[in-house]
Amino acid sequence: MNGDDILLICSLSVYWISLLLLVSGAGHKTRMFWGHTLAHLLYGTYPAYALFFRAQGGSGMVWWFYLLLSITVHTVILWIQAVYFRYMK
Repeated sequence: MNGDDILLICSLSVYWISLLLLVSGAGHKTRMFWGHTLAHLLYGTYPAYALFFRAQGGSGMVWWFYLLLSITVHTVILWIQAVYFRYMK
């Protein structure tokens, strides 16, 4: 396992921990959990497929970066929602 894989695993771990913390404090838990999970599957499936099966030349780095960026953006959105639900409501 190289450093790129470890970075993806760590970012996914932070994402799932953030999702579970957000859902634990939300009022409508199942709808929020499935909404974020479906969004994560929709934007993450094709880059993960392309990263593992269509990475020729330097395109693997592009797919890896896109997957990491999308996970990071979604994690930041989860944090913003968690702060909103915890302190603003």
